[in-house]
Amino acid sequence: MKKILLTMVALMVAIVSFGQPVATKAQTDLKQLFSVSGLQKAVTERSYGIKSVVKGLQAPVAPVKMSKKKAPRRAEGEFSVDDLAGDWIQAMYCYEYDEESEELVEDMPTRYGNTVTIEPGNNNQITIYGLFSSDYGIVGTVNLEDFTITIPAGQVIGTTTSYGDIKMQNASTEGDFTATIYADGIVFEQLWYGSIVYQAQDARYTSFYSSVLFFPNATMQYKDSESTDVTALVAAIQDEGSATVSVFNFGDFGLCVDIDLQSDMTFSINAEQVVEYGGATYGSYSPYGISGKYLVDLVGKGTATTLTSDVDWTIYSDEGYWFGEQEPFTITLEDGSEFVYPEAETGELVTLPEGLTPVDYPFSYSVYEGNDPVAKEGTVKIAKDGNDIYFQGLDILLPEAWVKGLLDAEKGIVTIPVTYTGALNEVPHFLAAYGGANPKELILDYEDDSYSYSATTMIYKGTTGSAYVYFYNGLFIGTKPTPVTAPEGLQTVEMPFVGELFAGDAEEAEEVEGSVTVGITGNDVYIQNLFAEDVPDSWMKGSIQESEGTKFVVFPINQYIGDFSNALRAYLVGYYWPEGSEDGELSNVIFFYDDVNGYFEAITPVILTRSKNSTNYESFYRAGLLIGNIEANVKNVITQTKSANVWYTLSGNRIEKPAQKGIYIMNNKKVVVK
Repeated sequence: MKKILLTMVALMVAIVSFGQPVATKAQTDLKQLFSVSGLQKAVTERSYGIKSVVKGLQAPVAPVKMSKKKAPRRAEGEFSVDDLAGDWIQAMYCYEYDEESEELVEDMPTRYGNTVTIEPGNNNQITIYGLFSSDYGIVGTVNLEDFTITIPAGQVIGTTTSYGDIKMQNASTEGDFTATIYADGIVFEQLWYGSIVYQAQDARYTSFYSSVLFFPNATMQYKDSESTDVTALVAAIQDEGSATVSVFNFGDFGLCVDIDLQSDMTFSINAEQVVEYGGATYGSYSPYGISGKYLVDLVGKGTATTLTSDVDWTIYSDEGYWFGEQEPFTITLEDGSEFVYPEAETGELVTLPEGLTPVDYPFSYSVYEGNDPVAKEGTVKIAKDGNDIYFQGLDILLPEAWVKGLLDAEKGIVTIPVTYTGALNEVPHFLAAYGGANPKELILDYEDDSYSYSATTMIYKGTTGSAYVYFYNGLFIGTKPTPVTAPEGLQTVEMPFVGELFAGDAEEAEEVEGSVTVGITGNDVYIQNLFAEDVPDSWMKGSIQESEGTKFVVFPINQYIGDFSNALRAYLVGYYWPEGSEDGELSNVIFFYDDVNGYFEAITPVILTRSKNSTNYESFYRAGLLIGNIEANVKNVITQTKSANVWYTLSGNRIEKPAQKGIYIMNNKKVVVK
């Protein structure tokens, strides 16, 4: 699945609305991207607000299973503090305190994984550097008899410009910390937090943490964005029975990344996992692959002791910041252990019941060839048995496979569960809709004996995990609708427009201006290229209607105007809020039309969406969009102050209340009455 990279910093990644894994329209060369100066510092130095101190919290069970053997792995013969010397990897689990439930909840992100160093000293003392800041160490005393470490609370672990020292405090109880040494690592038995002195009192400055120290059992090697060789010490932890490897200190960035192993000895990294949170400025960071102009899934191949990525990679935020383009990595186990791959998952194949005669339907979709989406056409066979509908050919790689869906005619949908379609080259196939970490059922829109899906259709390798073998967009089965076109010989003029546009996942509207082509024949109004960036050369058609002497142009709801670049269909919808209701409703797109001064003014938002009856928008203009004679003294339909709670027609006549459907004025607002 591909997502195009943007060059603009501090903007959201331009992914099709609500995180669907399809490419966007931007075509920006990767060379224009850059790493933000100071980003590494901003990501690794986590800042927190001042919070109340909560005592008596119970330390959660260590999230990583320990073998509980009472002997350190490095010990040979008699154990001493010297056996603990060297580099370790800290698995730091983050929690916040919920005041309402009085319970711990996972913080975002839930884990970090950085390098710490243990230096032995006299009298069985050790110093642990890097629990919070690499420049600070805490001192503990090792008990050689019971394999524990006593660490006094209140030791300095960092500093702040505004508040001074940050101290390590025990969140579970008053007093010192206890850490236990196992064969697999060292577990801190209590929760801890960083505190500062604020207004002469101890105040919590960080989240609550649970720490486990591991021997680095693997290395991660790659060339960074400057082509410099990097070898990072990491802890690659795979719990028994799990197909997921958690890599602590991934890339030497102090992060933790989960890698999902597949039965065919490949792996994938789910880009929906948050590995760092940079607040309002930087947003949430996730791991991605890079291919050309696109963010792609981070995948690779494995052996018993190695995991090697197939693509370049980065850590990328939903605000547009990133770490630069790193070359493919290899993670190698160095301790004699091996990765355990799951067995291939299978399922029961769907077969067509006897007596059913399948019918050929035209089938259109788009796939990626290189970095670009390409429209494709084919044939799907459909057989119907009451509300059971059978499809053959939706798994493009296994075209003989059948899947079964259930029709709900009232809702206008066909639901296809995650379905096993067979295996190709010993790789199992499961047809599904994109579900991020897990496949989800495929829900097709059904109308006039056609079937469509406005997001991404997937072929996964199993019913859990994010690994897949294929995907395509814009599924449409049946006779595809014809988008609006202008009649031959239509007389047109170029008209300027100005409006506030929300494009993609932008959180704020941008004022835009440009020109559109407008043609009027009889009562029909045609406008071309209002959404030129999304669907180039597209037309929209409305009809002139008159109410109380005022003219409007109404563009019908769900008008199909063409396809996006990835073959997903583009529809127009409007939106309005009925008087007295907190909830809005979908509507036609309505413009006020002043044929004397020559302009149109939108009195509903103009929404471009890829699904009928949906506000899951790609782009939309706010109400107030103006097309036409903008330089003239254009005035709103409301030309005078109206009295509160009194109704007026759009021509200015006062009425007691609306007697019929239409658009009226009340409290200086336009209200649509159905």
